[in-house]
Amino acid sequence: MKKTFFSNHRFLCLSILFMWMKTYAVYKLGFDLQNNSVLEECLLLINPLSFIVPLFGIALLLTEKKQRIFLLSANVMLTGILIANTVFYGFYIDFITIPVLFQASNMGDMGSSVQELFHPLYIALFLDIAVLFYLGKRHKAGKGKTGARTVKAYAWASAGLMLCNLALSEAEQPKLFKHPFDREALVKGIGLFHFHLYDTISQTLNAGAKAFADEDSLAAVANYTQADYSRPSESKFGLAKGRNVIFVTLESTQRFVMDERVNEREITPFLNKLRKKSYDFTHFYQQTEQGKTSDSEFITANSLYPSSAAPFFLQKAATGSIRCTIC
Repeated sequence: MKKTFFSNHRFLCLSILFMWMKTYAVYKLGFDLQNNSVLEECLLLINPLSFIVPLFGIALLLTEKKQRIFLLSANVMLTGILIANTVFYGFYIDFITIPVLFQASNMGDMGSSVQELFHPLYIALFLDIAVLFYLGKRHKAGKGKTGARTVKAYAWASAGLMLCNLALSEAEQPKLFKHPFDREALVKGIGLFHFHLYDTISQTLNAGAKAFADEDSLAAVANYTQADYSRPSESKFGLAKGRNVIFVTLESTQRFVMDERVNEREITPFLNKLRKKSYDFTHFYQQTEQGKTSDSEFITANSLYPSSAAPFFLQKAATGSIRCTIC
């Protein structure tokens, strides 16, 4: 009787199954991913496979003994990524990016916070690895390699799975990759592991673009800045010259609460009085873009608008500084 793919590659199939179930469980229990349609739920179910199946399929190029070592190592690596993101998400409600990894030295100052966020149940994510290790020890590995036809068929199936995932994610949210700052949408669309791969490629390309920028590129920036220049208000520019200036900004407060009441009581009575004899900025919250508190400090410190692509202190995590081309 002809054996099935599962019979010949049981360890591989179980590794894929366990990693798939584990990733989906983290999606549902570790992250707060809001699904508004059946298609989004289907994507959450499918997108782990579109990464796990091709990655674990590399094992087919190895002997059976090396396959098991590779699959266990890959499982440990992906499990570590899941746990790291779960802990990070519990504190920041966000996913780890390459710029954040460059700030890993700051994690030492957050030791107690990380310990509080680390739940003992995270250890359960390694249970499948223990099961696979036991099965690998119980059943002796062969020395042969997988046939070329099987490898080719597996590669085509993996490619089809990735294309299907990409097509569905694009159908659910068109121009998904035009909004790299929306990390939740990327994770829901292409999956956590593909998100990290995409983030790595994006950061590498951005670094390369900066390294290989020439005078023509800088001239284009200068021309755009000069063409889009807005003259300061003649009535307000220099109004505070020779005076002391007190700047008031609040944490996690939006402009719309001013002049509003709850149970007939003013929400911000002091600010309401203060603004009558001063200036307030109506759209300041919206102008802070993705960084919120950090980018609000960026605006007030240098009067430059932050980027809409991502928080400034994530884009410039390594240096925390920016070169002003046009001043």
